[in-house]
Amino acid sequence: MLTVEAPARFRLDGRKEVAVESGRLMFQGDRTSESVRVRTSRSEYLNLGTRYVMAVRSDGDELHVLDGEVRRSARRSPNGPSEITSAGTARRYLDDWSPGLGIPLDRTVPQLVAVGRTDEGGLLAFDAFDYQGDLAAGPDRDGGGGWRDAWIPHKGLPPIGLDAGRPLSWPSGGGRGALHHRGGNSAMHRYLKTPIRMDTDGVYYVSFRCRRAAAVGDDVNQVMLVLRKWGLTVEQEILQRTTLMFALNRPDAVAAVYFDGTATRTPLPLSPDTTYLIVGKVLAGRDRPDQAFMRVYRPESPPTEWEPAEWSVVSPAVHSNAVYDQVSVEFTSRTDAWLDDLRIGRSWPAVTKAKPDPAGR
Repeated sequence: MLTVEAPARFRLDGRKEVAVESGRLMFQGDRTSESVRVRTSRSEYLNLGTRYVMAVRSDGDELHVLDGEVRRSARRSPNGPSEITSAGTARRYLDDWSPGLGIPLDRTVPQLVAVGRTDEGGLLAFDAFDYQGDLAAGPDRDGGGGWRDAWIPHKGLPPIGLDAGRPLSWPSGGGRGALHHRGGNSAMHRYLKTPIRMDTDGVYYVSFRCRRAAAVGDDVNQVMLVLRKWGLTVEQEILQRTTLMFALNRPDAVAAVYFDGTATRTPLPLSPDTTYLIVGKVLAGRDRPDQAFMRVYRPESPPTEWEPAEWSVVSPAVHSNAVYDQVSVEFTSRTDAWLDDLRIGRSWPAVTKAKPDPAGR
């Protein structure tokens, strides 16, 4: 995971490349993590299972390696010999051609912002489904925060039920009730106050907990969170390729991301009647490719404070100008399924850490 500390000037050039003009950043991974290439005006850096801190300033780059090692290539001679900085050492690079100068190691690292209310810590919208009664959608289902209106049931489909006061259990808490699908096709929708914009530079995260009963036969057994543009028909969504979906489906436990008309699927060893946390990440760029990621967590191995270096599902990089202002929860299953603690934010801790404060009720 790469963390950038403000103020900084940088550009994401893909899932594994970033160009940094100025600022301070930290990378944290392990020996199984993919390497990330960091470019500055003087150097190219490639980590090898590493935790390191870097400061990029007008007078030079500083590299402090805490674990693993980092390979540096000078920009003026990229095909020349590389310089390896190992754990416990640090170097300063003054130009784009000369070797680094040894300097004292600085072990201080950037700190992540803690989760808070909808206007703090990057949390844009959430709902813990703290409602009374048997139905999940309706005019009085307007809790949580960051929404324009209450949940709307999908016309013509059976209503989604509610398990009031019985949230899906998770180590970090969160949630006060759970959506309960009792078979067939069902869906409900809600509108965001702050849309997710793919036509501007940004990073967004979503998360929700879900549980599925054992599938019957060839049942799709699908739980899905959909980001879409309000007002479009299904045919228009398909033609314009405007939806982004995060899903668990099929009896053989497939995690899937549907983005810009393309489906990316990964089989996972998931069990029925088990609660999982689904976390999605969306990279949006005005002039750069856009990409979506998804990670599935078990209760015995919940998310850490650091964003993962590896994801369960990674979509292809595409160019999208979609604006997502509608959130849909959809079930397609002949058996029971549940969903709880829905969050949308601009930071990793906003959607993975302690439960949000109630608002709007």
